Amino acid sequence: MNKEELFENYKELLKNILGEEPKIHFENGKLKIFKDANRNFVLFGSEFLSDLEEFAAPLLRISGKEYIDEIFKFYQDKIKDKEKTIKIIIATSSVMTGWGVAEEISRTENSAKMRVYDSFEANAYIKRNKKTDKPVCSFIGGVLQGLYENYFGKKVKVKETQCAATGAPYCEFEIKVKE
Repeated sequence: MNKEELFENYKELLKNILGEEPKIHFENGKLKIFKDANRNFVLFGSEFLSDLEEFAAPLLRISGKEYIDEIFKFYQDKIKDKEKTIKIIIATSSVMTGWGVAEEISRTENSAKMRVYDSFEANAYIKRNKKTDKPVCSFIGGVLQGLYENYFGKKVKVKETQCAATGAPYCEFEIKVKE
């Protein structure tokens, strides 16, 4: 399936779950993707990332993990089904955030493989004509860490094995439960 088909499938899934077409909200010039009585989750643009170098990678990974920990708990409390929760989070991340279009390639009882087309982190490097020989998608890696730690109920290791910023056609991540 190509990324456009994935995106449309995710939009349809969300429409079926939410009962309406997914909406993206802008407030004060910031993209809001999730809102409830107590919290707002704000996205930042790729321009922010283009000026960051390696020192920011751990902060980005932690931010991604903490963000998805909250989202997973929110959906899990409402849905009470881990399988549906993981599908909803992958779909909403692909449709509503602008982070890229994600596809779960495989999953076993202790590992998973994810592919992300149009990663906003890789695109930030490409947009600024920065060349890199190593993967750069720390925030998305953190998101995947939080997603799969919540799903598996165990600590995981996430490794980006391919990155669009290095010339690959997409970013790919291997997720493995830590022994």
